[in-house]
Amino acid sequence: MKLNDQKLWLFGLMLECPFGVRSENCPAGDFQNNSVTEKLDIIDSLNIEKIHILIEQHEACLERRENLMIQNFPNQIKNDQTAVP
Repeated sequence: MKLNDQKLWLFGLMLECPFGVRSENCPAGDFQNNSVTEKLDIIDSLNIEKIHILIEQHEACLERRENLMIQNFPNQIKNDQTAVP
């Protein structure tokens, strides 16, 4: 298999979600129980369009989850300050 940046990125996403816990509809989650070798074989079997689609889905999910984190950040600070004795 010839590895390129997109394939390496997708392989990393199959290993672990940047947020630690995958969303329920994460397409990379379908492969989390596959072995490393199986993941590499799966990636090798995908055409470049499918790889781009999976990466675009990841980027949209990442943006959505980051925005939620940013929106909730002021509430987290307020809750942390009230919890300090």
